Amino acid sequence: MVNEDSSVNKVLNVNVSERFSMKQYVTMQWVQYLPTVDDSILRLLDTVDENVRKAAELEAQAAKVRSIAYFQCLHLESVIRNHWTDEHIADAKKLHEMKKH
Repeated sequence: MVNEDSSVNKVLNVNVSERFSMKQYVTMQWVQYLPTVDDSILRLLDTVDENVRKAAELEAQAAKVRSIAYFQCLHLESVIRNHWTDEHIADAKKLHEMKKH
């Protein structure tokens, strides 16, 4: 699995997500058609394929969790609006913005 702290990333000095896209990974299948490609290269290709599959699964899980969090936020806001006035909520938002900067 690709790690942000790996030696490859240190040498390239680039963020993993900026270097690769899923489209690039998919196009790596041409490697298997190189003349006299050996098993070590094919094992590397298999590793890439496995990590792409894992990344796709994680992205699907993340999308599901984001969806759940979105609906939880809607519910939380509903609960909050039943306890505080619009003025209190606006004041809290302003205070938050001031503390952020």
